[in-house]
Amino acid sequence: MARRARLSSMVDLRRHLAPLLAALAVLAVTAVGVTVGWLTGPDDRGIDGGASPGGVRTEYWRDAQVEVPADWGWGSAPESGPGGGADDGLFWCGEPGALVTSTGTRLQEADPTMPYVGRPLGQSDMCQGGIADATPRAPYVWIGVPLEPGRVDLGGGWVRETREVNGSTVTVATRDAALRERILDSARGSENCFSELDAMPAVDGEDHQQPGTVCAYRTTERLDRFDLVYAAEFTGERAFDAAAGRAGEAAPCERPGQEFVVLTGADGSVRVVDTGCPRIEVAPGDHRALTPATTEPWATGGLPVVLTGPFLGDPRLAPWFVGVQG
Repeated sequence: MARRARLSSMVDLRRHLAPLLAALAVLAVTAVGVTVGWLTGPDDRGIDGGASPGGVRTEYWRDAQVEVPADWGWGSAPESGPGGGADDGLFWCGEPGALVTSTGTRLQEADPTMPYVGRPLGQSDMCQGGIADATPRAPYVWIGVPLEPGRVDLGGGWVRETREVNGSTVTVATRDAALRERILDSARGSENCFSELDAMPAVDGEDHQQPGTVCAYRTTERLDRFDLVYAAEFTGERAFDAAAGRAGEAAPCERPGQEFVVLTGADGSVRVVDTGCPRIEVAPGDHRALTPATTEPWATGGLPVVLTGPFLGDPRLAPWFVGVQG
């Protein structure tokens, strides 16, 4: 049976924060003519018409979660390499900066001037060391980067702080001490998806996620389990079901999956996406093809910089995945 972390029936923190944030905004506009949000600060910028200043979203990694400004994008982050890496012990497989905007636009190259949330997942087979401590050009949050807890002066007024959270780490770099403190104080144990699984789950199994969720998993380096690397609300359930109903059957696949996505509907029903084959199990034994139409409804937000995607398959799927490296 799949091993899992504690799953709470708590509703996502965002649902509790939304009314409070809205009330604060109305009060502030009425009183002093400005909008106030709990994550507003000098480093908090609007991006491509994204969420209004002060809005937040929840980011997940393994058994940790953290609230970040909703108008920050997504990118990568440094990771440990063979032998411990270079000067700072880390390698960056890709480039610093946002690769996806808060509105879901995929960028041609990383934008170092855009605030972002990064995970230690490579975006390229070209890796470099010694740049994790470089002075940034925009604030960022890193989740799961193997840094020691504490503060580091990055120069130019930038300070990076790392805290250990539920067996993982959350790192924030910004020139705004209050913003950094608020983000770090929001970090806690994850309540949305199982933090790890031993194997790809069955669609008719008993180990279900919280209803209305998209939970993405990748295998560990030792190939002994699958860890949660991303989670979000399953807002495209209706569009996905319609597309899956029109999609043809997937070709047989014997390749063991190294990453997958569990889609849990509002009623608790489960679909499992095997991105490597690629195919989607929508019911026991019923595997549908992974196509742009069956991918777009759930591969939103930061997922395009989290999952590698199909080894072989429709090249039109490229916008929603990192792509196979090497």
